[in-house]
Amino acid sequence: MKLVSHFLQDKKSPLAKIIAKAQELQYLNKIFAATLEGDLAKHCFITNLIDTQIHITADSSAWATKLRYATPEILKSINTQPEFKNIKKIKYSIGSFK
Repeated sequence: MKLVSHFLQDKKSPLAKIIAKAQELQYLNKIFAATLEGDLAKHCFITNLIDTQIHITADSSAWATKLRYATPEILKSINTQPEFKNIKKIKYSIGSFK
């Protein structure tokens, strides 16, 4: 029987990869929230980043609509950050992240 710590120390283990991805998303969300204006940051969360696309989940259809209309400004704002400099497209979904 292997201990959890063994899986965490092995960088190739599925558990270590999940934890690393969660930590990366947490870091990216801090930067993303700092670039947004108003209450938008309280109602949306980055759920994935793949190549030139970022996936954002909003907590309601109303906030997803606001995000959609703000896409040009959001892209311009986040592209100033090194972590998001290659982002060209934003994909949205509605869900809960709390």
